[in-house]
Amino acid sequence: MAQRGFRYEPAPAQTETDSDEGGPAQFGIETLDPPSNAVPPSALPSERPRGEAFTQALYGDPKQRISARNKVIRVSRPATGCLAEAQTRLLGPGGRQRDLTLRLQLDQGERDALQALARDPAYRRVTARWRTCVQQAGVKAQDPQSLAAGLSPDQPLTAQPAARVDVNCKQSTGYLRQAYGRLAAMQERWLNAHRETENAWKVLREREADAAAQVLDIR
Repeated sequence: MAQRGFRYEPAPAQTETDSDEGGPAQFGIETLDPPSNAVPPSALPSERPRGEAFTQALYGDPKQRISARNKVIRVSRPATGCLAEAQTRLLGPGGRQRDLTLRLQLDQGERDALQALARDPAYRRVTARWRTCVQQAGVKAQDPQSLAAGLSPDQPLTAQPAARVDVNCKQSTGYLRQAYGRLAAMQERWLNAHRETENAWKVLREREADAAAQVLDIR
């Protein structure tokens, strides 16, 4: 960017603390307690428009793109520009296309694992126990995700009786431990059937780490 006459300062990356707001997770509400490291949310600055020339220097020709897709989505990225050059330095020739392809394959793996989980007998049994528990407390919901989706976004969770019933029933049935355990099993099953994707991802990440270390001169 400097060679093209621009100074580039990326927006601050979002930290784990910034993103942890205690909201619904994979299986709905997990706790009504605020995180121990909770801090007041702050709006992070975003990339501000700095003119067409700056944008083209950073992202290159908008007509030149690389792309990949899985069964559900298609994603494209700039093929040229300073950002692409920086990523190519880290990932090697052809590495950006490989990275994008692998990310879409892993995304499909996550989707496939969730579909398999919905059919998993052990997961269905613990969900049925949770459903019976909440119904006995006067709350009607098919699963924790639909219960969470029906909560009011304008009220704190602690002020909504259904949220407390949900969390209490998850604790009494051991729902979260079993649900996450079965999800991990479905994910592992997918990875076992797609070892080439996992191995290629690890090789690419190791290549990226080695290149970054050379750039930063930390090895």
